[in-house]
Amino acid sequence: MNWPWSTRWAALGSFSLAFSMLAAQGSPSPTPTHPPQATSPSSNRVVGVVPAFNVASYDTSTPLTSRQKFHIFWRSSLDPFSLIAPAVKSVVYNAAGLNSGFGSGASGFFQRYGASIADSTTGRFFRTYFYPTLLHEDPRYFRMATGPKKTRTWYSLNRIFVTRTDAGNTRFNWSKLLGGLSSSSLSNVYYPAQNRGVGFTFTGVGFGYLGEAGMNLVKEFWPDISARRKARH
Repeated sequence: MNWPWSTRWAALGSFSLAFSMLAAQGSPSPTPTHPPQATSPSSNRVVGVVPAFNVASYDTSTPLTSRQKFHIFWRSSLDPFSLIAPAVKSVVYNAAGLNSGFGSGASGFFQRYGASIADSTTGRFFRTYFYPTLLHEDPRYFRMATGPKKTRTWYSLNRIFVTRTDAGNTRFNWSKLLGGLSSSSLSNVYYPAQNRGVGFTFTGVGFGYLGEAGMNLVKEFWPDISARRKARH
């Protein structure tokens, strides 16, 4: 099968990163610690606009109920940012040649935009509610909050492959993998024929991993950056 170079790059990059992180799981993994101070309502967002409703500031032993997991999905879906992120995604995918079937011009853009909204919504549903409920996994990101930057960076990145269960244990993040595969596979229903298939499905999964890894870094370090900015004023 002759896959586009963008497909090969995304698949190779994401799975190389996955194998390197899974190989390192044999070593002790850092765990979140109780924050030095209570968090404020502003902790619900990072960079001022990005919702962080699935972020926990410390490793609580209280699991989320199915209703609470659905609340994270629903609240994030209704947030205004859910209309901004798909626009960015549609531009990136178009630049990578992954949305050529939608055509050009305003019509093509709005079709890509609508498809991106559908991708984001289904991805969020499978990632934060359906599979976490089915597999008893916790969809939240637990901040370390303290410790060396290198350790916190590594922790942030490997959370896309390691998750916590409702019982308080850690294991491979099946919700992320299965959620990405389900959402990306479902997109074959409404994407043009030239933008469907195994290659595009795995490209969507790969970009999903890269995007969540980046967001984890932002969620981990943005409170520190924000605190330093406030201290200067």
